[in-house]
Amino acid sequence: MGNLKYPHLFEPIKLGKVTFKNRIFGSPISGRDLDADNVPTPELIAYYERKAIGGAASICAGDCVVDTLHGRYGENHICMDNPRLLRSMTVLANTVSRHGAVAAVELQHAGLYAHTSFGCGSYIFGPCEGIN
Repeated sequence: MGNLKYPHLFEPIKLGKVTFKNRIFGSPISGRDLDADNVPTPELIAYYERKAIGGAASICAGDCVVDTLHGRYGENHICMDNPRLLRSMTVLANTVSRHGAVAAVELQHAGLYAHTSFGCGSYIFGPCEGIN
């Protein structure tokens, strides 16, 4: 193989108690294939599965809002506080894991920029008090 620029790229790595099959981590990708309740559709799950089949060690679902009432900046978020989400995310994690990848989520809260939450009448929280 000669002089490789990244000789350890395809070697396993252990981070904490988790072993990843290589050092290729999929960046967080937002869910545009969500149903009316912002739950991943079978098509979105199939998209993440294709990334796992492609060999990435970790697949990350992006824009997972931790506080729907106060933290949304747009319409297309996976709302982690939605009880209906559990089944779909379980399927997503199992599907990705079946191909040897670790499932992950990008947790986020829009803070001061939670325009969608504000538009629905919710108080939004920013980095300083006194801003409405």
